[in-house]
Amino acid sequence: MIIIHGWADIEPARRDEVAEAAVALEAKSLTEPGNIHYGLSWSVERPNRLCLIEVWTDAAAHHAHTEEANVRAFSQLAAASCVEPPTFERYEGQPTS
Repeated sequence: MIIIHGWADIEPARRDEVAEAAVALEAKSLTEPGNIHYGLSWSVERPNRLCLIEVWTDAAAHHAHTEEANVRAFSQLAAASCVEPPTFERYEGQPTS
C-alpha cells in the first residue's frame, strides 16, 4: 500500500480557484483503479493550507494516477498558486487491522 501525505500553502487570492479544481480532482481520483482513499481538505488552523492524503493499493496504481491529465493540470495550478513549495511524503505500509 502506498500512502501520500502532504500540504500546500495557497495564496489567498487563488484559494477559490484551487478549491474548485480540488473538488473535481478528488471526485475523479476516487474512481481510479487501485484507489483506497483520496482526500483533500483545508486546515482549521491555517485556512489557506490545502492538505492531502492518498492511499493506493500499490505503486503502479499511484504511478498511473500521477500520469492522468487532470492530475497534471491540478499539480500545475497548485504549484503556480503556492506561497512556497508544497510538502509531500510517500510511505509504504500495510493496514494493522
